[in-house]
Amino acid sequence: MSMRNNKRRALASAGAASKQSAVADAVLDVANRKGVRCCVECGATSTPQWREGPMGPKTLCNACGVRRQRLIRKQ
Repeated sequence: MSMRNNKRRALASAGAASKQSAVADAVLDVANRKGVRCCVECGATSTPQWREGPMGPKTLCNACGVRRQRLIRKQ
């Protein structure tokens, strides 16, 4: 019985993660339609500086851009 419960829990958590992702994507879509710039990573709409991201220039907020550059340098 415990293996079934573990499978159910795993499926439930995977479903919750995909729902969160879908909600985040919907929020970004609405913001983009309204002409509001938002970070493609975290959804921030206000930042001191917009940075280049995987989708082109000015697509990441300052925090996500700095984090991305640090990860790139480590590799």
